[in-house]
Order: sequence, then C-alpha cells, then structure tokens
Amino acid sequence: MTKITSLFGLVIGLGLIASCTQEIDQPAASELGSVEQALSSAGIEPIYVQGNPTCQQLDLTAYSFKVDGGPFNGIFTSPDGYLEVELTSPDGIFFQWSSNVGVDAVIAKGGPEAFVYVYDPEGLGDGNLSPPINPSTGIPYEISHIDFCFDYEVIVTKTAETSFTRAFEWEIAKSVDQQELLLSVGQQIEVGYTVEVDLVGFQDSDFAVHGEITIFNPAPMAAMVEEVADVVDGEIQLPVDCGIELPIRLLGGQTLTCTYQGELPDSTDRLNVATAITSGEVGGGSGQAAIDFSQAEIFALNECVTVVDSMVGELGTVCASDPLPAVFEYSAFIGPYTAEQSCEEILIDNLASLMGHQLVEDSPGEVYLVEVELGQALAQIKVAVACQTGCTLTPGYWKTHSAYGPAPYDETWALVGEDTLFFDSGKSWYETLWTAPQGGNAFYILAHAYQAAYLNELNGADTSAVADTLATAALLLDLYDGSPRPMTLIRGAVRAQFLSAATILDDYNNGLIGPGHCSE
Repeated sequence: MTKITSLFGLVIGLGLIASCTQEIDQPAASELGSVEQALSSAGIEPIYVQGNPTCQQLDLTAYSFKVDGGPFNGIFTSPDGYLEVELTSPDGIFFQWSSNVGVDAVIAKGGPEAFVYVYDPEGLGDGNLSPPINPSTGIPYEISHIDFCFDYEVIVTKTAETSFTRAFEWEIAKSVDQQELLLSVGQQIEVGYTVEVDLVGFQDSDFAVHGEITIFNPAPMAAMVEEVADVVDGEIQLPVDCGIELPIRLLGGQTLTCTYQGELPDSTDRLNVATAITSGEVGGGSGQAAIDFSQAEIFALNECVTVVDSMVGELGTVCASDPLPAVFEYSAFIGPYTAEQSCEEILIDNLASLMGHQLVEDSPGEVYLVEVELGQALAQIKVAVACQTGCTLTPGYWKTHSAYGPAPYDETWALVGEDTLFFDSGKSWYETLWTAPQGGNAFYILAHAYQAAYLNELNGADTSAVADTLATAALLLDLYDGSPRPMTLIRGAVRAQFLSAATILDDYNNGLIGPGHCSE
C-alpha cells in the first residue's frame, strides 16, 4: 500500500512544490497525450518533486524497478522476474504502461525534476504520463528514466459457481364418463376415464455458491499465509477449507488452493471477494468474482412426474417441457359381477396419482431423494348389481415344475412342451424361461411374464382381465424374436410397450389382477 501521506509530507519537508496545474502555452506533438492535460489517462494528478527521487526516499514502497535510458518501448522485466512492464513512448516524452502485478507509484524523471504518479489502489496500467514541464520549451522534459514502485504481494484469484434448486409444482384432475351404473349379473360395461395433468409453476430455493480460491506467491521470498477469508457483498462470510491448517509458509512460486461454499438468501447478483492475509515481507492480496445466477447449475426437482392410475397402472411421464396440459384417456370394463353379489351396491374408486421426489436431509450435508406422492385425483363409480363362477402361478413356479425338475412335474407343461421353440428366438420354452434378462433385456422380461400367464391359462385360470395384454405380448414377442426384427431394436417406445405389458402380466401372475394367486 502506497504511503500517500508520507509522500506529501516528504515533498513539503524538502521545500518542493507540488504543482501540476500550471498553464501551458505550447502543446506537445504526442500520440499519447497533451501537455494541456496534466492528469493521466486514469485521472491521476502527478506530484512535482525536484531532484532524483526514489521510491524508498519518498517512502512509497520498499521495492522498485528502474527502466533507465531509451527507447522506452517494449517489455521490461525486473531482475527477479516478479514485475513485467510494457512501455510505449513514441516521442520519448509521453508514455503509457501496463504491468502484470499491481504498481503503487510511477516516477517519471526528466531534467532536474520528476513527476510522481501515485495509485491507490494499485494500478495495472495508465497512459498520458510524462516528466514535468521544461520552462524553456514549454513542453515536458524528455524521459530520463522511469521508476516503478511496488510491493511483493500474493496473487489471489477465485471462481464462483452458483446453484439452486427449482421445484416444479403440478396439479392433477380425473373424471369418468359415467358415474352411476345399473348392471345385471354377468354384465360388463365399458367406461372412459380422463386424467389431466398441468404445471402450476415452480419455486426456487437453496441458493448457493462454491468455488476455488487460488493463492500464488510470485515473490522470490516466502509468504506466511495467516488466514484466508471469503466474503459476499462485504457482509456474508462463507467457510473456507484449505485442506491444511493455517498459517502456512508459501514458498516463492508455490500455490495454495482452497475451496469455499455457502448458502445465499436469494439469486441477487453479488460480489464475492477472497482475501489472503499474510505476515512478513510478502503482503496479502485479494481477488474477486461476480456471483451470477443466470449461469447457475439448476437442480430440477420434479421437472418430470409420473402419472400412476390405480386401475391400469402407470399412464406415463409428464415433463415441464411437454405440451401442457397432458391428457391421458383410457377405457375400462366394469363387471361382471356374480350371483352372490346381486342386490349389492358397489363403490369403485379409481385413483390417479402424481409421483415425484422430495429432498430429505438425513444429517448435515447428507441429502437424498425419496419418492413421494405429489397429488392425487379420485373418480368414483357407483354400481348397483341387479337382484337375481383356476388361480395363477408365477414364472418361478413354472421354471421348477417342468419335466426337468427339480420340483414335482406339473402336467400343464405337456400342453406346450418344454422343448418347443419359443417363437423364432432360437431357444425352447424351457431355455427361454431360464434365460436371465441381462442388462434389462425387455424381450426376456416380457417372455417370462407371458409364458407364466399362458401356462396359467392352460391350467384353467381366467385370463379375461389380461386377454388384450396377452395378445399384445404375443405380437411383440413374435415381431422382435430375432426374425424379422432383432432384439436390439427393442428400445425407446417399443421397449416401453414391452415393459408395460410385462408389468400387467406380472400383476396377473402374482394375483394382483385376474382370478387370484395360487398358493405355491
């Protein structure tokens, strides 16, 4: 830090005149400045000093770098490599400069006197600098030499990565085209259901910033880093982790990297400043980064939701980017009812649910997602039955009860034949049933469910609840058994068809729908 007060005191104490406002009658022919403009390009008013002052004599800084003798054009580097200055002076009078590290002052010497340009805070460049005016010519003296006053300081740089959570909010509605029915025993009637899902909006929360703080010591001597702080807008202090206990002795050329993270109250643009406090010859430093949430990493919570129906299972997935509202329509058969149910009134509840996720903090810093129901909509049908008759087994049962054992043989297998080719897959029914669906192979997932359902039907179980699904499954398995279409084509929407049919048939085989499950 430049000692400005000391400088002015020394100038006055030496009986020197600080003047930079004298009128100039004759302008200088210069590409970089005019003698009529006493201020530098950065607005620095020079201080007039007689003689040959130095940075140390003026108590500006402990270190300096002199560029002596022209031409004052090119790049000049201090002997220790710390300070690098680029100078431009086409006329040898006016000059501009830029540097790689902060400079506290620049002394422009010419003739018997000098102009001192003091920078507070430190500068990295300026223009329209010159020595004082030569009274005999009315223009500044030619440059004799230029002194750059500086301190050794660590260089601090930082990043600021932002993030927040955006929780999408949804609503769901459900209706049925007939709400009251009168059915005779054994009668079935088809009704239509409609489920509508729409996006209400979203809420942003959990605003946070994180990043790295890099402290580099460019000086030829060690820097003692005592403390590293990170502050937002001068008031929000964020925790810093340097991975090592401070203070630490940072040798010349070494770098210390720290990390920081913390929460912020909102998404307002802010300034994030990291400061390294040091002791010893090498001073501290600071670096800053803008906190900008326009480029933030967004954790989207419930950007997509799953619509699940209590009657038909999963209807589909809806995302905020989809055309909305999303409408799902399907039909379902009500009935038939048995003679034992005659004269009864039956209330059929059909519930549609929105399934999403919720963030749960198990312990500080340990956050995970759990599936939750975000909303539901109920449609009811009142059925009046007018006043007036097998079970299923799972693939696991059929795998172990064939002629190959190990469990007792179930003669239902004789109606198919364990060694019968399963479509054109190249494998028998038995081999297919024992083929694990590696990598989630949808063909074998559906094949297992289909084979069990088919054997259940041969065993006398009623498949009316899944008749359409059985037919669809047979068609899919026949189309993608390797001839004409390879199983590798089972992806995207086709894979979804396979898995949907498998889910329904698995529910059937496990007794969740249909005639019920046998004891195994």
